[in-house]
Amino acid sequence: MVRFAWGLSTDTPLNHHPEPPMNILPLQWQGRNFDPNNPRLYLRIERQVIWGLPKYEAVLFVIRTYF
Repeated sequence: MVRFAWGLSTDTPLNHHPEPPMNILPLQWQGRNFDPNNPRLYLRIERQVIWGLPKYEAVLFVIRTYF
């Protein structure tokens, strides 16, 4: 199955995982805010593919992100 997720973002890092990477403080990671003094808004598009692997009783899930 292929699906697309469309949304708006105030930054361009591809990683929007809820948990921050090891080298970034949680307050910095969670701080995506809209700055009215420097307004920037991006269209974020994810192409998501879910591929069933019944022989292994598993699925493969991949994402390709575009801005």
